[in-house]
Amino acid sequence: MLIAENTERRGEAESDPVKKGRQGAFLKEYWKAGKGRKNLMGPMVLIKDIAESMGESERTMKRLIKLNDLIPEIQSLVSDGAIGVRAAEQLAFLTIEEQSILFQQKGHSLGDMINYNGNEHSPLWGSLYTGEAGCVQIPY
Repeated sequence: MLIAENTERRGEAESDPVKKGRQGAFLKEYWKAGKGRKNLMGPMVLIKDIAESMGESERTMKRLIKLNDLIPEIQSLVSDGAIGVRAAEQLAFLTIEEQSILFQQKGHSLGDMINYNGNEHSPLWGSLYTGEAGCVQIPY
């Protein structure tokens, strides 16, 4: 909690979602936060508590923490704002190998291909599924 509080006190609210995700993951590990299991080292800390201390909702904090599963090249696109957090969270469910292949084939244009309104699948997801992009075939 101190990381978030120190950052907030300095007036430097973290705007990079990848850095915020790293902070959240660190706090989750440090406090052994979970879904309600008892913490032998002190009071029980939930992800919800970490999220609140960092000014986020619990769902957003889970998304931010999931960004740690992205390869550095895709994390960079998220930090630069080329890929939104929701879309990046979905990419984080791919294996490292699948992410690498995707980035090698699409590079920095990956951000243009996957940002969508959330109500429908983007052309990239359809091409991954059908194999038209020459990428790994991943079902919805």
